[in-house]
Formats: sequence, C-alpha cells, structure tokens
Amino acid sequence: VRWSRARSSHANALSLSPSAAYPLAITYALKGVTSSFTGMVSGAIEARKSGAKLDAVLASTGGAAGVTGEEIRRLAGDLQLVTDFEDDATIAAAGVLATFTQVKGDVFKEAIVSAQNLSAVMGQDLQSSVVQIGKALNDPVKGITALSRVGVSFTQQQKDQITQMTKAGNIAGAQAVILKELQTEFGGAAEAMSSPFTRIGNIVGDVAEGIGSGFL
Repeated sequence: VRWSRARSSHANALSLSPSAAYPLAITYALKGVTSSFTGMVSGAIEARKSGAKLDAVLASTGGAAGVTGEEIRRLAGDLQLVTDFEDDATIAAAGVLATFTQVKGDVFKEAIVSAQNLSAVMGQDLQSSVVQIGKALNDPVKGITALSRVGVSFTQQQKDQITQMTKAGNIAGAQAVILKELQTEFGGAAEAMSSPFTRIGNIVGDVAEGIGSGFL
C-alpha cells in the first residue's frame, strides 16, 4: 500500500502542468544561485579578514618577522598547490606565527612548512601546530617541551645543544636544531598526504572568492 501511495505521489509530481512546474523550477534555481552567491561573498570576506590580521600583526611587531605580507601570500599560494591547506588557512596561521618575534626570515617560512607537516601527521589543526612550533623557536629551551608533548622526539644531546646555544645567545643555532628535527620526523608529510581533489577544491574556492570580492 505504501509503495502504491509513493508511486502515486511520484506520478503526481511528474504530471505537474507547465504553469505549476515552471515557478517551482525557478524557485529552486534562485535558491541555488543565492546560496552560491552567499558562499562566494562570505569566502571573500574571510580571505580579507585573514589578510588584514596578518598585515596588522606585521605592522604592530614592526616587521619583526623579516618577511612581507606579499611574501607570505605567495608562499601560501605555492603551498596550496601541493598540500591540502588552503591559502587563507596558511595566511591566518602566519598571522599567529608573526606574534613570535624571534621567528624571522627563512626560519619563519620553514616554520610554516613544518607546521603543515606536523598537522598532517598528528591530525591537528594548523594553528595549534604553528603555536607549538612558534613557542619552541621563540624560546627554544622552554618551547621544546610543547613539541615533545605532541610526539616530537629530541635526544638529550639535542636538548643540551639547544640549552648551550640559547645561553650563548645563539638563538638561530638553537632554532636550526629544532627545525632539523622537525624535518627529520615530518618533512614532506603535508605534500605526500595531500589529495588532488582537495587541492582542486581549494583552487576552485579561490576563484569563487575572487568573484565574491567583486561585490564587496
């Protein structure tokens, strides 16, 4: 009986007259267009927010990171092509990393890549990885504790090196030890574990954001 009713209902739906079907079709089409438009605009707004936060932090820290907003945006775009991390997420994470004023220049860029690799392997969000790595690079002696908690293994020799270098004022040397260990344990993971479908989706998202930004 239920099957008969379902068939009857389906048949009634299919037998709608053109005068009834056209308004229904137009309604659904408009809903789809509205939803797509809203998504494009909201995506563009979020992209602008990420960029604005990054620029604000770079300015407030007096450019301590030693990299420009444009350099970071280019890096984020390049990484989006080979990892699952959309450029907006990377730019937002860079804004957080820029608050750690001892992380500068090439070390800053390496830290972003290391954070993506750490997130890919450990299954945690990018911002968490950036905070953990940022703390370690900003204050190597204290900061490596946070990395050890999430599974980064430092030998006693490495810990001693980091302590000695930091005490001697060689922060760059201590940072190099940390980044080398991150590269040893997680290097290339974000790229190796990425999905082509996710990467394509992120590129399509960028196109949608570009269209949406035209309405802002």
